[in-house]
This record gives sequence, C-alpha cells and structure tokens, in this order.
Amino acid sequence: MCSSDLRVSLFLLLTACSGLLDASAVAVEAQTPVAPAATASVAPADVDWVTLDKKAGELDLQLATQASQAIADGKLPVAYLGARWCGPCKAFKMQKDDPAIVEALDGVRIIELDVDQFMTGLEPAGVQVVAIPHWFVLDAQGDPINTGMSGDKWTDLSPASMAPSLASLKPHETADRKSVV
Repeated sequence: MCSSDLRVSLFLLLTACSGLLDASAVAVEAQTPVAPAATASVAPADVDWVTLDKKAGELDLQLATQASQAIADGKLPVAYLGARWCGPCKAFKMQKDDPAIVEALDGVRIIELDVDQFMTGLEPAGVQVVAIPHWFVLDAQGDPINTGMSGDKWTDLSPASMAPSLASLKPHETADRKSVV
C-alpha cells in the first residue's frame, strides 16, 4: 500500500468515526480505486450565503436587514439554523458547493445563524428551534413564514439525499416572488 492509499484510508476511517460517513461506505470507498475528477467547463455557482454574527446586533434586526436585502436582490430569504458541534450541520456546510445542493438552492439566499450564539435572541425574533439543522423561509421583515424543514428529512448525509428536501423550501416562490414573501 503506498503512502497516498494509506492517507486516504486514514481519512476515510477518521471521517467515519466522526459520524459523517456510514462505516460500510468507508469499506467500499477504501477498496474502490478513485478515478480522476472530471473537469467541468463551467464551475457551478456557489450558494448565496451570509452568516450572521451576534456582535453585529440584535438577531431580529439582522434577519430583517438580510431578508429585505435578499428580496431586493431577487432571492428567496431562507434562515438556516445550525451549530458547530452538529454532525449533520457540518455535513451540509462541507457539501454546500456540491452541484446538487447549488441547484436545489438556486434563487435562495441562505442566512446562517448559529443557535448557540443566538440562543437568547431566537424566541424574541419569532424563531422556534425544534431540531437542527433547520431551515425556514423569511418574509421581508425577517419573520418566519413557515415552519420550515429540518435535516431529519434526509435518509443520509449525501448531497443526493439533502438536495430534494432543500429544494422543497422553494414552493413558496411564484413568478412574482415579492408578492409571496
């Protein structure tokens, strides 16, 4: 076994131990030769993403500012609640630039907030945390207009599993998105 094979095996083992991969997938991946990645002629666009910071002020004001700006930019404002310690949150953020995720979130601006950082500001801002990761659509004032969706809809932590449920956030849009949010 060459040193690059050993590094790949070690990486896969550590990833599986962290809970981000199914251990059976590691065994298959470790035995399967990896083909060189195909080069795309046009790279997919990134997910439109902003991260809120408690130091920047009250949560309700930040949500209102970001939501109204998203709408002005022709985007559907979607709040994303996560935490640094959350395994599925880590998996989502690591894979947010995957083409399936980018396509699912096309036309959406993700407004990320760390639940640990904003714990005291969530309820006054009208945000109900049931589970994380969690997403919900915002109106122009930064108020949730639906109960949203959580990562429990995923069958696994792959982009193929995440993308359909993330795309389900968009039925709120119409040809005239501003009339909906």
